[in-house]
Order: sequence, then C-alpha cells, then structure tokens
Amino acid sequence: MVPIRVYKRFWEQIASHIGCTLTMIVSDESELQKKIKEVDAGQKILIAVIPSSDFSAQDRDNVSEIDTCFVFILVKSDAASLTEDELFNEREMTQNMMIHAKTEMMRLADDMTTHPDEPAHLMRHLAEGKIHTDPEYNYLGCNGWSISFALRTLGINNQNY
Repeated sequence: MVPIRVYKRFWEQIASHIGCTLTMIVSDESELQKKIKEVDAGQKILIAVIPSSDFSAQDRDNVSEIDTCFVFILVKSDAASLTEDELFNEREMTQNMMIHAKTEMMRLADDMTTHPDEPAHLMRHLAEGKIHTDPEYNYLGCNGWSISFALRTLGINNQNY
C-alpha cells in the first residue's frame, strides 16, 4: 500500500511544480464535493484520490499490491458563463499542466537517484503501461483532466512501499 502521507507530499510537490494553486487529497467523491464548494472560481486544483489496492501473493514471502490511483487537474469554473473560447482555453491550460505532471512522473520513474525517504521515490513504483487520461467537463463545477494509473508496491508488511 502507498503511505498516504508520502502520497500527499508527492502530489503537493507536483502541484507546485506545474502551477496549481491548491492541492487536495480525498478518499472519495463525496469528500471532494464538500471541499470543491469552498474553492474560488479560477483556482487551479490538483486532486489526488487516496489509492485503493489489490493484494497479490504467490506465497507469504512474495507479497505485492497494485495500487490504483486517480488524479485530477482542474480549474473551478462557472460553466454557464464561459464562452466557447474560454472553455477551450481552460481545457488547453489544464491539458498542458497534465502533460507536465505526467512528464515529471515518467522522469521520476526512471530516476535511480531518489532516496527511499523522498516522496519522488514513489514514482519508482509506476506501472508505466497503465496511465490513462480523460477530459473532465463541468465535473463538480470544474473543467480539466484526470489520469488513472497504477503503482506496484510491496506487500502490506513493508513500510518502505
């Protein structure tokens, strides 16, 4: 399983790197819905959903997990008042932010110099062939992009993930 404090610190660093003004770590859509209501229009938000995990073990000595992750990069909008050009600009801006986030994820996945205590080390567990991107339109009053991906972590008894 991914340690949630490490996960939170990692996404806060990425958010800062790509220009998001707010980072949220949530467990589900109902928690996100409550938090999004407090966000001002125009804010750029990175939202990381706490990963779920699937346990896999050949035997007691070979335990691993596949952690399923969802991350959103959104801008809070008023869909009713946006012109078509403004909507397109929001999509393009958040798409560029998502591209930068994915590029950084891939760079860190290949970085053999990260120390296990650094949040960046988390991406060493990235299952690279499992990244999926979707556009988000008027999702809880926001526009932008989401990605889903998997991390391969060590079993439940290993705190070093």
